[in-house]
Amino acid sequence: MIPAFPHEMLVEGSEFAQLATEAPDAPVDLPPSIRVALMTARGTVDSIAASLTGKQGTHAIAIQALTRAALISAGRVVFALAPTDLEQRQRNVRTVLAQESYSLIQGMNAFAKFEGLASLRLPAEIAESVREVDRGLRDGNRPRGEGRTLNDMADELTRMLSSFGDVGSGLNEHVEWVFHAYSGAAHGFAWPWEYFAAAGALPGDFVADFGGVVPLVQLAFQTTLERMQQPAEPRPEATDEDQ
Repeated sequence: MIPAFPHEMLVEGSEFAQLATEAPDAPVDLPPSIRVALMTARGTVDSIAASLTGKQGTHAIAIQALTRAALISAGRVVFALAPTDLEQRQRNVRTVLAQESYSLIQGMNAFAKFEGLASLRLPAEIAESVREVDRGLRDGNRPRGEGRTLNDMADELTRMLSSFGDVGSGLNEHVEWVFHAYSGAAHGFAWPWEYFAAAGALPGDFVADFGGVVPLVQLAFQTTLERMQQPAEPRPEATDEDQ
């Protein structure tokens, strides 16, 4: 069962608050970035569940697109918050903030050319302030892609599960399968059906694919709640040499 949505994320003295406070300046801060990722993950899974139980009808290809969205959004949260090492979490947080910043800049660049919908352009002073923060965060570099982030996330999960036995490469490969194959549904591509499935069938085993994404969504919520509840790691006190 997926835990309840965390409404108050910045619990004073928590690991999550520490991450948010020590995160680099970004156009979108860590709490709203994680919150919307969780909303996307939960909303897509709930919509799929409603479809599968007959409460609302939809086409199978739409369910695939929703499954991929759930994988990406939940994967970003787990990638950022799951590592046990604080410095690794901080590096990963910077990555997800840079990804969001890059997406924002791409949108801003497109909207700046609007004429018929000129009211949707950001005011010039706000746009420039966003660009200034983005330059400090990314320094002009393009952040790693979603596929690489999910691969790193799967590596972290494999390490977490290694105490229960040899996980092998299965988790990474399953994540890569859903990410790439289900892009057919998300982008309107035919190749998953043309090359990996019989005509009209879902590529792969949808029950296994969806069944692998749901625990990831649950883990995203559970990890967020744990980081909100765990006390922050103590920082070493500054010495005279540090002054």
